[in-house]
Amino acid sequence: MDLLSTKAMLKNWLEELGAFQAKKQYTDLKISTKENPSDLVTQIDKDSENWLIEKIHSSFPSHSIWGEEGGFIKGNSHYVWIMDPLDGTMNYTHGLPIFGISLALQSRGETILGGIHFPRLAETYLAVKGEGAQCNGEDIQVSSEKNPQKALLGISIPYAKIAGKISDDYLAPFHSRMRGIRTFGCVVFDLCQLARGNLDASLALKMNPWDILGGMLIIKEAGGDYIHQQVSDNHSLLSANPKLLSSLKNDKAFSRLFEI
Repeated sequence: MDLLSTKAMLKNWLEELGAFQAKKQYTDLKISTKENPSDLVTQIDKDSENWLIEKIHSSFPSHSIWGEEGGFIKGNSHYVWIMDPLDGTMNYTHGLPIFGISLALQSRGETILGGIHFPRLAETYLAVKGEGAQCNGEDIQVSSEKNPQKALLGISIPYAKIAGKISDDYLAPFHSRMRGIRTFGCVVFDLCQLARGNLDASLALKMNPWDILGGMLIIKEAGGDYIHQQVSDNHSLLSANPKLLSSLKNDKAFSRLFEI
């Protein structure tokens, strides 16, 4: 499989779908909820996933697909596409510009290609394993900040999953340990901002695989590293440059959150 040509194809898919999502954002979105009232899904989520499935099957009919909305579609090869057709649905439904489309391609369980596109920001992040990471064709790199007290931290927490398990005192320590905290409501945005050096650290708790796999490759290829904990299908991720991560991983405030 030619990953560089597939990367170019992925870029086209992301940007074509992104134009559709941006156009539809201020229309009747037909919003519904999942198990929790704060966990939203729109017809755009479903239409976007179906569109991506058609594109993948048209070019790679033997590949499996694992999507947030439709579940697992088994193929007869070792390649699997993992997709979140619209990350940040809450932002999307409220007219905010921070939402994105994320795809990752795995071969025998290893992520080899990742792409994330932010339609309203006109930013496309791409990475092939071993080939570096780019935003809009320009190479990106994580920050070099080593001091936690000078570091800006992004936090992504799916409150529907941890309701009753976390209180404000869990987050309070970070206000003195870090320079600042940002919560954007879109984990793929956090991961991409970490990869390009705008965030120095990122903490994502109890995410689904489609939320983070593409971003994890982009971070690695941008020179970053992470601590990844998986419990069933829940993934928690602490990401930073290697030197800052070394300082953060021994901080009890972080380990306490990982234990939730």
